[in-house]
Amino acid sequence: MTRWLGNFTLKPDLEVSGELVFAGAGTALSLHSQHQFEIDEIPSRYITGVLQDTTKVSLLDCVPINWSSHSNLSTHKYTEGKLFPHFVIRGNRYLRPAVRSILSVEFTIDDAPTLFCDFDAFGMVRPTEFSMVLKKKFIERHFKYEARGDLFYFTGKLGIISVPTCWGVVSARHAPTVSSHFGAPSHIRDKIITSITFAELVDFETAIYRVFTLIQFFGLVIGRPQRMKGLALHSERLGTDSDPLSVYCSYGPTRNTRYGLKRPHPADKLLDPVGRSEEFARVLQDWLSRQASWRDARSRFSPSFQKWRQNDINKLIASANMFDILPASSVPPAAQLSSALQQAKLDARAIFKTLPDSPERSSMLNAIGRIGKLTLKQKVRFRAQPIIDACPENFPHLIVILDQAINCRNFFVHGGIPPFSYSENKFAITFFIDTLLFVFGVSDLIQAGWDFRSWVHSLSAKSHPFGAYKADYSQVMEQLMTLIVKAGDTVDDPVIQ
Repeated sequence: MTRWLGNFTLKPDLEVSGELVFAGAGTALSLHSQHQFEIDEIPSRYITGVLQDTTKVSLLDCVPINWSSHSNLSTHKYTEGKLFPHFVIRGNRYLRPAVRSILSVEFTIDDAPTLFCDFDAFGMVRPTEFSMVLKKKFIERHFKYEARGDLFYFTGKLGIISVPTCWGVVSARHAPTVSSHFGAPSHIRDKIITSITFAELVDFETAIYRVFTLIQFFGLVIGRPQRMKGLALHSERLGTDSDPLSVYCSYGPTRNTRYGLKRPHPADKLLDPVGRSEEFARVLQDWLSRQASWRDARSRFSPSFQKWRQNDINKLIASANMFDILPASSVPPAAQLSSALQQAKLDARAIFKTLPDSPERSSMLNAIGRIGKLTLKQKVRFRAQPIIDACPENFPHLIVILDQAINCRNFFVHGGIPPFSYSENKFAITFFIDTLLFVFGVSDLIQAGWDFRSWVHSLSAKSHPFGAYKADYSQVMEQLMTLIVKAGDTVDDPVIQ
């Protein structure tokens, strides 16, 4: 927790003293003014201020926590209150959120060393006679003391990737620092910085949205949500005013430790920006190009993926429903109705429209409206087909499992008679959820150009949820098939039209 005192401008003619506290969800600006005013008088919930160290701050999307105006016996009036700012931007100038002034952003995530694992950038040389001679000459020349031990080095290769996308250039680079103390070993510490240099100037909301979306993509590739450890903005004013603005996000990308996701292993990530840079660039470019149309569906996938293995009925329903809001370009076209069926649909609708309004009438009109449209099962099957086409031997009966998952979802939404007891076989619900998430995420990456088959046949430490799903699939699938057979349901894979 960090506290700062300063003066804050709430509107052009009102400046008050206050205390700004940085504490994540507990971030707050406490104010006390000798004037009475209402929070609604603050334009756009946007506040600027100057801290005691002369740093300028811009507080965005300020929400009142408590607010009160008072009058004492001497008729002195004053206002005190507390606000919650979603974002605090610090630097040598203010940021106007609605103005397109941001040229680029830089940020760090905690698993960047895993995502951008570059074995060739750093290394160590054992003390052979030749290397010891070179090391001794170098150290005697620069540090004036005797050389002993291993030689650690950085090749000087700062750039890792640079990918042109529809948003601009996405890049990552090393930012190594060397610490040394006389008589003690030197250390090379590396920080990997990711940046987006936009194709055109953008406003703050656009910049933040794109950063959070890219971090969401990285989390999918790595296998767990990413903590954003730092964020800076560069404005159009470069040169003498090139110092970046630091951004403090009260609700930035983070990870809840109670979900127990494993620490990622470099071999388990779905894409390798260093070893297979062309594939990474291809997938990233396509994935971002579809974000506008996929935004709603991905925004429902991400929270469920972040809570892998934390399963309940609500998560099952959400994991199925996200397929229903995929864009039309990512599901098959609806079948054309025959003229006779189309006429019957129109006639039935006309009949029910004449009836008095009731829940039953509304239900039938909704059902009639769905005639000829794709069902949820058809959409899910379509998204699973590229997985089956690539590796049919690794995921047998995948369509059967997905059909059962939708049946389970329908039971908890509409009721009915389940094929077996879901409450007594909770592993099945977990498997249904995992399968729906796996199909959604994998099919998204396959559509973007991911070499799924190569990943399937690679070794896995099971640190990525999809790697664990792949490794455990056959065993859990056979257990589920036993239940389905006992229930009298078919286990034959349906033919996908």
